[in-house]
Amino acid sequence: MPSGPEWIWVIIVVVVIFGASRLPLLGRNLGQGIKEFKKGVKEAASSDDSDDSKKSEAGQRDGVSPNTVEPTPDKLADRRD
Repeated sequence: MPSGPEWIWVIIVVVVIFGASRLPLLGRNLGQGIKEFKKGVKEAASSDDSDDSKKSEAGQRDGVSPNTVEPTPDKLADRRD
């Protein structure tokens, strides 16, 4: 990680490249991007949690464990022979 003097150089380079008038706009856009990213991560996590709970509820309701794999007709045919 950059230390004190290195951060000063980074700031100087950013000001030279983008100009002082655009820095507030860049900061605002960066903040909005981070906010949207966090919102998406939170929605994805809650979606995964709700999918898992729906699967476990369906398994409990049907009397089948959600981790149980039911055999396909091909595997049933193999067992008969």
